[in-house]
Amino acid sequence: MGRPKLSFDARFWEKTVPEPNSGCLLWDGGADVDGYGITSALGHSMRTHRVAWIIQRGPIPDGMQVLHRCDVPPCVNVNHLFLGTNEDNRLDQLCKGRSCSGERNGRAKLTSNSVREIRFLSLSVPGPILARRYGVTHRLIYLIRDRKAWKHLT
Repeated sequence: MGRPKLSFDARFWEKTVPEPNSGCLLWDGGADVDGYGITSALGHSMRTHRVAWIIQRGPIPDGMQVLHRCDVPPCVNVNHLFLGTNEDNRLDQLCKGRSCSGERNGRAKLTSNSVREIRFLSLSVPGPILARRYGVTHRLIYLIRDRKAWKHLT
């Protein structure tokens, strides 16, 4: 006969493991490059802490994000989660010393000096050419030129 079909909620919670020291409930399935759990829900790929919130607390209001009190990306314990705006998230990162802008961001492809070069060169060199030269997207080149990216640099 086989095993009875589990509900989405039951399948979701089957992929979690409690961490006894912190109280985190860790996602044990797929993860994105930032370490956040990922699953397919509501017809598309979603981060698991958002799915956990929806399952246990209901819809996430427009303009709101699901933030971690514990700062553990794979944690889906809704008691460790709270709703906040993008600005709340930025302030939370700053208060906890997790804001890594510019070269301090481990995934940054550019240095402060290369950004200054891009700003200078973008006055005469087309964005796509600079993008190839620096190994980034031409969109990032335009954001740098317009001081919408790397805005902490003067």
